[in-house]
This record gives sequence, C-alpha cells and structure tokens, in this order.
Amino acid sequence: MIAEVKDGKVRLIGEVVKDGEYEVRFKKIDDTRTIQQNKSLHVLFKQISDECLDKGIDMRELVRDEVPIQCTPENIKWLWKLLQNALFKTKSTTELKKSGEIDIVYDNFNKIISERTNGEVCLPEFPSWDIKEEI
Repeated sequence: MIAEVKDGKVRLIGEVVKDGEYEVRFKKIDDTRTIQQNKSLHVLFKQISDECLDKGIDMRELVRDEVPIQCTPENIKWLWKLLQNALFKTKSTTELKKSGEIDIVYDNFNKIISERTNGEVCLPEFPSWDIKEEI
C-alpha cells in the first residue's frame, strides 16, 4: 500500500488483502539532494570561478551585463540558482532532487557557460570524485 500526501491530507493507495487490524506508519521519503552533492556543487562553483578568473572572463560574459562583476564562487552559485529557478521553480539547492534535477541543471549550466565563453571554460564532471580532498 502506498500513502500519498497532498495539501496536508493522506490518501492510501492499494488494497488490503485480508480483513483485520493493521498498523500504518508514515515515513517521508527524502529525495532532496545529498550533503555530498551540495559539497560537490560548491567545489564546482569554485572551480568554474577560478577558471574564469585565470582566463580573464568576468560575470558580464556569463550574464550579459555591462557592469563588470568578478567571477567568484558566490556569483557562479547565483547564476546556477537563476537557471535552477527557471527550470524547476526552486530557489535553493536544498530543494533539488538528488536524482535527475541536479543533472539537468548541470547539463544546461555547462551548455550556457561553454557557449558564453566560446568554449574557453569547461565544467569538470559532476560530481568530481577526483577532488574529494576539497570537499
């Protein structure tokens, strides 16, 4: 039997095979991004900002603005969140589902960064397991 919760109401889905008393327990299934995924995101933001700084690319090239803005991990995260919000209507990385959503944002983010830097900035694989010591 499956329990579905919507608007604070519980709806049981399925059939009980035998009459009698049953004990029903509810457990929220946590499908938000993991702590490891969050740490990997922050390492990714720093790697992108470092590469942009090394190549003289500032945020104007990424966000198409005329005001010079230095690439920092915080600004890269801000850009990520703009895309994430456009795709999934979420404001925080804590709201991303660990399966699928982070990958979709990453793939789109990679495409945008690559296009707007003419291929000069390449995103590392996500999550980047070779940088565990940074996480």
